[in-house]
Parts: sequence; C-alpha cells; structure tokens
Amino acid sequence: MLKEITSDMSSQLKPIERFLTGNCPPFNDWESFAADEHTHRVYVYGGVRPRDKSLSPTRDFHCLCLKTFEWFEVKVSVSKPLYSHSSRYLTSISSDQQLLPALGEPAVAIMTLNSRSYMFLFGGFDSSSRATTNRLISIDLETYIWQYVDVSDSCILPRMSAAMVGVNDELFIFGGRQLYHDELPGILPSFSIATFQQDKGWTWVVKDQVYPSNVRLGHGLKASLIDSRGTVLLSRGWFDNTKAFDLSPEGIVLFDTRSRKFYSGYGTLGEFPKEMAWHLHGPVKFSSTVSGTCFAAWIPYRNTKTLIPEIWLYVPPPIKQFYCLGLRDALWEMGYDMQSLITVGGRAFIMGSQKGHDDDIGYESAMIGETEKQPQPCWDVAVELLIG
Repeated sequence: MLKEITSDMSSQLKPIERFLTGNCPPFNDWESFAADEHTHRVYVYGGVRPRDKSLSPTRDFHCLCLKTFEWFEVKVSVSKPLYSHSSRYLTSISSDQQLLPALGEPAVAIMTLNSRSYMFLFGGFDSSSRATTNRLISIDLETYIWQYVDVSDSCILPRMSAAMVGVNDELFIFGGRQLYHDELPGILPSFSIATFQQDKGWTWVVKDQVYPSNVRLGHGLKASLIDSRGTVLLSRGWFDNTKAFDLSPEGIVLFDTRSRKFYSGYGTLGEFPKEMAWHLHGPVKFSSTVSGTCFAAWIPYRNTKTLIPEIWLYVPPPIKQFYCLGLRDALWEMGYDMQSLITVGGRAFIMGSQKGHDDDIGYESAMIGETEKQPQPCWDVAVELLIG
C-alpha cells in the first residue's frame, strides 16, 4: 500500500506557492517554529539576525494565520491573566523583566490545557546571563501573557538545543547540550518529564534519566508526535557542530509516552538522507488509513554548495519505511531560500524567503543578507506540499 501511495504522490504532487503578507518576521537563523493544531496558527520565536557576528539571540515573536496566510507580530505581557492553567504556581516577575526573554535554541512545544492553547519554552541560551538556563516559560496563546512556571521537585540540568513534545498533561524533554561552545557542547544523553495536575501544578516526575545504551541522539535532535497513541519520533542530531551527517536506521528512535520506553529504528527500510546539514519533521496523513511523518532534509544540490530541501515520508511500524519523494528539482526551480518545515492539521509547508538562493555563494554566504541598500529578507513565502 505504501509503495502505491508514495509512487502516486511522486508523480502527481506539485508544490504550491503561498505568498505571505502582513508583518513578516525577520529571516533569522536558528529560529523556533511551532504549530497550534487547534487554531491552525504557526508561531516563530527568536533566532539570530543573519548579520550578527555575536550570535546574540532575539526575542522576536510572530504568528501566521493559515486561513489568510498573514503574519502579525505578537506583543506579549506579564499582566496577571484572567484565566491560567496554573496561576497558583507561576513565578512573579518584576517590572524590569516584563519583556519575553531572548533565548537561543530553547525547546518549544504547544499543548492544550483546560481547553486553552499554551506555548512552552524550556531552556535555551539566555542572552542576559550569557549561560544556558533550565527555566520553563508558559505563553497563553489567547491572551499572549507569559510567565515563568515553577516546577516542583527540584530542577533538571540547564540546556539548549533540546527537543520537547507535549502530550495530554505532560511535557517530554529530550537531549540537548549544556554549553554554547562548538568545541565542547556538553551533550546530554537523557530525557525528562514534567507533569501537570490541577491541584498541584507542574512537577518533574522524570529528571535527566539516561537513555538506554543503544540510543544515541546527540544535540539538536528532532521530535514529533506521530499518532494519537502518544508515539514520538526522535531523529538524531549532531555529536559536534561542524559536520553534515548521514541518517541511518540507528538514528531513528520511537518513544512510547505511555510506557516511557524507547524502540530502535533498526530494520527500517528505504533510502535515507545523506550529507544532511540539518533536518526537520512533523506528522502528516498519507491517506485515510496511513499516517506518518513528513521529513525534510537540507542537503547540497547536485554539484553546488547550495542547500536545498529534499522531502521524505516516514511510515512507522509495522511498515517501517522511508520513501524519498524526489521534489528537490521542483523546489530548486522555484528559486526561494527555503529554511524550515512546519506541519499543522495534516498539511506540510516549507518556509522560506523570496530573496532566493545562489549556487555560487553557498549557504553561509547567502545567510549574510542583502547589501546595506536592500531590505533584509523575511519569512514571506511558504511552499505547501499536498500530501494525502
């Protein structure tokens, strides 16, 4: 069945351009995208300005409405909310700390509590303290009020470049690194779980528990919830910050949030991405009976240094297979600088800028930005992949 579905997709799937309007966010590096499945809105937080040699994280915060494809800048506050998932367990913030913190590579997840959507940020490199943090931030996506959240039973280690998924009333945090330095990242091969209870607030129920010996995921790993049973797909990141890498079955791990057990991707079939500079994935539905993951990997385009995404589909057990859709040529011909992937409501979008790619200068030079007389690039185009 999978072969029939994917073969049909490869022959008929044509990426569709969606031009984004409104207050488009800056085309930052290392930004954090998150999707709200209930409102079909996409949020992008933080990142580093392409020209900033100091690599200082920003506090940029924007929202994209997929009904209108219009961006607006989110103005957050720390005023006391009328309603809160845990107002009794929030840390008060002084008047000089009312801006949303500028964090580099925090773990991000959106989940629903008491019928309201919240965006959570955990950890990251705090630009004010110049160190990684272990604080949890909650943003009410209806009122746009943010707070530090107190989590009882002590804390877990500070980190950045971790992955986080929200399932029911729990946040699952995987991996990360303790240090900002490329040479000695301080990789954390562990996971933690925070649970919310109406009468007790948030509690760490698992703290820095080491992975099983056969699980090696590095930092900058990716995580996405792929079914209604609470299965999380984990894909490996880096063990250093300098090299592209090939994905293999050993770099794919499934985590069962109910049993809290890891399952190796050994035995997964298909063509795996090679020479990946980075990758992203999210859940999609291939047909009325088959669901899985849309997997985008940024790899050099043919004989150039330019990184263009290629799209794979991953179907979990019992099928356990990767399948390449072969869309890179079509994406290359569009000429956009596409740098991220977001999935929401079964839809998949490659996010980017209309400023274009250049096969002579490569990724690092392309990200420096335009000349001083030209406007800076922004997230102003989305290429929709009609999967399923």
